[in-house]
Amino acid sequence: MVENSSTDFRLMEIALHQAGHGVIGHILCSDNGPLTIVDPSGALCSSPRDSVWNLVTKDEDNIVALYSGIAAQRLLSPTASEEDARHDYAIIDDIIAFLPKQDFIALKERLCNKAELLVRENIEAVEAVAEALKLFHSLDICECGNIVAAIDKGKDWRVVFQGR
Repeated sequence: MVENSSTDFRLMEIALHQAGHGVIGHILCSDNGPLTIVDPSGALCSSPRDSVWNLVTKDEDNIVALYSGIAAQRLLSPTASEEDARHDYAIIDDIIAFLPKQDFIALKERLCNKAELLVRENIEAVEAVAEALKLFHSLDICECGNIVAAIDKGKDWRVVFQGR
């Protein structure tokens, strides 16, 4: 359960992972859905039970948003488990299958590098969304976008949640 203090580091890892997806997806206008770090039973979850990634949007920005989860998580924990990325990698492979024929290894490397750069450039927003996820355990797409907008304007992201 989330209340156990021994899970705090793991909770932050998962929150950063999901925040990376949400923030970079928002910036790139990728069609991602709500973010969650705790399933309905109260257990930590590192990937959604139902994919929130829209496979109708088969483009490079969607792949970058997917790579951004593990990129954000690795900022906290450079040796982060590949287990958290397994779900993302499977979706990336599904999307890549729809892209024009090219050197897929080079494409994956280029998009992964782009994700890492975007996460570093937007680390304040990623950390703010991760903190909000730790507090509320889930955010809808508007809340994530509002946090990013608050950070971009130099405001305290917590004003997004006044009255929640």
